[in-house]
Amino acid sequence: MLIFCSSRKGCESTARHISKLIKRVPIDVDGEHSEFMEIQSAIDALRRSPSGVDPVLEETLPSGVAYH
Repeated sequence: MLIFCSSRKGCESTARHISKLIKRVPIDVDGEHSEFMEIQSAIDALRRSPSGVDPVLEETLPSGVAYH
């Protein structure tokens, strides 16, 4: 799904709202190639980037919600 918002603040607010509404599906946290490992790997890579990880993205990404 793709949603357009008119401002960065609107994008962040909408992403937070959607991530809270999405039902969390049980994931395999033990598997080597689990969804959890991929999400955590993406967050870790963002943390290591020069600009760091955006706090809202860090909050919403585990629910599968991102914004630009």
